[in-house]
Amino acid sequence: MVGLPVGTAPQARIEAVSKLFRQGPGEVLALDRCSLEVADREFLVILGPSGCGKSTLLSLVAGLIQPTSGLIWRSPALDRRGGIGMVFQNPVLLPWRSVIRNVLLPAETLGLDRARFKANARELLQLVGLAGFENHYPYQLSGGMQQRVSLCRALLTDPPLPLHTDLGTHTLSA
Repeated sequence: MVGLPVGTAPQARIEAVSKLFRQGPGEVLALDRCSLEVADREFLVILGPSGCGKSTLLSLVAGLIQPTSGLIWRSPALDRRGGIGMVFQNPVLLPWRSVIRNVLLPAETLGLDRARFKANARELLQLVGLAGFENHYPYQLSGGMQQRVSLCRALLTDPPLPLHTDLGTHTLSA
């Protein structure tokens, strides 16, 4: 297991985690006894070839899937609703919602005051170079622009643990 600097509390701890997917009559071992810790304010990059389990690991940390074996511990701040923001390999935008409404989706889903987060959404869109595109729909944007909308959505509530999956690289930062 990767150690943390002295006096640093972990945001997440993964201990001997394995994930086995059953696919028809066969099985795929996507992750085998993986262990690591992520400290507060730590930036961690997970590199590896396609199919080595990077996305599986992040999905496990986010609680989207359960491990076959091992332990995943998240700090209470991460276990609260909205504690983890995730950007997927594909933008996963709702095609009938405008850019601003896609970014505001976490506030709505979490039952937060949408009006309170609207200024934050606009600021995030400005930061990623999408000011002026608030009322556009996903089909009107390039793939890179859609990915930036997805990034803004994941960061809207300022989650303690943003996760980002991308082709070839995956990042955890607490």
